[in-house]
This record gives sequence, C-alpha cells and structure tokens, in this order.
Amino acid sequence: MSRQVKAISLVLALWLCLGLMTSCRGNLNGRYESVVAGTGVSYEFKGNKVTIEVYEIGSLVATIRSTYRIEGNKITIDPGKSDAGNTEQYTGTFDFREEGDRITVGRIVAVKKS
Repeated sequence: MSRQVKAISLVLALWLCLGLMTSCRGNLNGRYESVVAGTGVSYEFKGNKVTIEVYEIGSLVATIRSTYRIEGNKITIDPGKSDAGNTEQYTGTFDFREEGDRITVGRIVAVKKS
C-alpha cells in the first residue's frame, strides 16, 4: 500500500472515532444551577430524565419533569409535565456544551452543585 493510501486511511479512521465520541455522550447526572439573586433555573439530571426548576426572586414558580437526549452539540428537552404554564422556553432543542463543572443549554450557563 502506498504512503498516501495509508495516510488517508488513518485520517478517515481518526475522523470516524472522533465523530462517534462526540455523538454518543453519556447521560448527565447531578444538579446544575444558574441562579442569581434568587432568579434563574436549575437542572437536575438522572439518567435520561431531567427536572427543571424556575425561580423568580427566591420563589419556585415552575417545575418541569421531562426526558432529554444529547446528540453532538445539541440537547433536546422533551415537553414534559409542568405545574405552570408558559414553560415552552425551557423545552425544545438547544445548543449544548459541557466544560468541567459547567453546562451551557442555549444561553444558560449552569454550574454543577451536586
């Protein structure tokens, strides 16, 4: 086999491995919060389930219980059961990033608490 064919084969194998690693992430576990002065959101992940709590000025105003999945750099939070109306902004498909003890869901940056 020529050097070019070997090099191309190696590049394709590495590209395939990297693609599989980023598309097959494991589930998140733990509580992540983005709450400032009692206002914000928290995510509690267990397996493929997520509980989202929305706070306004120190009061819990909505709880959403749902399922989620991560595919590449996107997270999809399915519409679930909510105890309040107008929670559509917290469900759907969002950009997703995980860096150390932080996750970013759309524009919300949340820090792991447990």
